[in-house]
Order: sequence, then structure tokens, then C-alpha cells
Amino acid sequence: MAPNKGKQKVEEVDTGILDDIPTPITTFDMRKPKKFAKRYKKCVEDIRAAMDKDTTVKFTFVMAGGNEVVVPVTPDDKTRQGTCVIRLIDGTKNLDLVADKYQSWFRGIVTSGGQIYEVDEKLPKIMKKSMSLYTSGIYPKLIDCDLPDLEVGYQQFLNAFHTLAGYRGDVKDSKQVKEAIAILLIIFFEGPRLLPVEEWMEDLLRRCSSGKVGKIFEKLISDWCNDC
Repeated sequence: MAPNKGKQKVEEVDTGILDDIPTPITTFDMRKPKKFAKRYKKCVEDIRAAMDKDTTVKFTFVMAGGNEVVVPVTPDDKTRQGTCVIRLIDGTKNLDLVADKYQSWFRGIVTSGGQIYEVDEKLPKIMKKSMSLYTSGIYPKLIDCDLPDLEVGYQQFLNAFHTLAGYRGDVKDSKQVKEAIAILLIIFFEGPRLLPVEEWMEDLLRRCSSGKVGKIFEKLISDWCNDC
């Protein structure tokens, strides 16, 4: 039988602090779209609570107009305790987003089929038997457009979930996989640490709508990355 040319040659990583995937700190049910906004708000609250309980360190983020938002910053912890999982389910498929609690840094995914993938970073891999996503977790490596032009919202959220939950390492899916990661980073990583992004996403999900990240949110995201 001819080899499958659509698959990347991957090697599993034997090292890592996670022999198995930790219990999720929050779960988002992808069914019943009318409940998405309410569920998103609850997920953000769960994520912030998980970060807050492990630290007394707070970062004060000054927003445009002078308003301040206080965000917990979890200490760097290169053990199992320093990781967290956000789970997405739809009754058939599931997707785990795995991250370091420190700076809420995305590290990889576990697909519906149980395949484990990590982004390529200078940091050591954290999940045993993980394979490479062949990208880092920074936006210029994930999307073909500038960040302000990235469209995010209800439909993009659904597409991102199905793309990553069903990912099997196919080369042809690489572009969609990277964009899907970027979209979920905005929703589940930027939202919990940036109140305006959370409110924007909640509104988009309530209206089953979408919108571009835009210059204002790009600046908030960039300022956070530069200050932390």
C-alpha cells in the first residue's frame, strides 16, 4: 500500500510532566448556541478563579481611558500543578486545550481521537507522547493576515472546534489548524485576561455574529504581552 502523503511524519515525545491529562478547570458545551454567551461567561469566571487560587500576585492592566483591570498572574510552576485544561464538548467530539497556568500560555491540544499535539516552543514539552503542531503559539505564525483583520465569532468558534477536535496530522489541514488555534486563543486566553475582549466575545456569541479583532483589541493584546 502506498504511504499516505497527506500525513506529516511525526515523532512522539517521551518526555513531559503530564502522563495523563489533568481534570479540566472548565468545560464548554458546544450544543444549543443560544446558551453560548452565558456558558462563555461562566467559562471565563472558572478560568480566572483557577488562576486566582494559586497566586497572590496580581497584574494591574490600565485600559484605554484610564480604567484598571486586575488580573491574577500564576507563578511559573513546571510541575503538573502548573498546568490547566479547558475542555470543549458537543456530545460526540471533544477537544482539550492544554496550557501553562503561568501567563495562561497555550501549549497544545488533545483531540477527540486522543491524539496529543503541542506547539513548538523553546520550552520543554509538557505532554508525554505528544506530536508537533508545526507552529508556535504566536499570532504571526498562526494566521496569514494581520491580527486586526482576523475574524472571530460564533461561526469561527464552531469551525475551530471541529477542525481541532478532528485533527489527525494531515498536512492539507495545516492552515485551518493554525487559524483555529488563533481563534481559540482569542476566545479562551485573551478573553479571561482582558475584560474588553471578554465582553466583545460574549456579545458576538449572544448575537451568533462575528467581527474582526481590530486595532484596539490588537493593542490590548500586544500591551499585555509586552508588559508580562
